[in-house]
Amino acid sequence: MEDYQHQPRPILSKPVAAYVVGGVAGLGLGGYALHEHRIGQSLTAEDGQVIAPLNVTRSQVDGLTATVRALAARPALQPV
Repeated sequence: MEDYQHQPRPILSKPVAAYVVGGVAGLGLGGYALHEHRIGQSLTAEDGQVIAPLNVTRSQVDGLTATVRALAARPALQPV
C-alpha cells in the first residue's frame, strides 16, 4: 500500500490555475485593447489637424482654377 502523506501536494489545483491563467490573459488583452483604442483616437485627432490645412489649400487651388478658366474663356484681344 502506498503512503500518500509523503507525496507533494500542488499549490493550486488545476481548475484554479486555469482560471488564474485565463484571468491574467483576459486582463492583458483588455489592456492591449485599451492601448490600441487610445492610439486610434490619437491618430484620428492628428488626421483632423492634417486635413484642415489640406482643405484650405484645395479651396485655394479651386479658386485659382476658376480664375484661369475665366481668363481662358475671354475672347482674345485683336492686335491693333
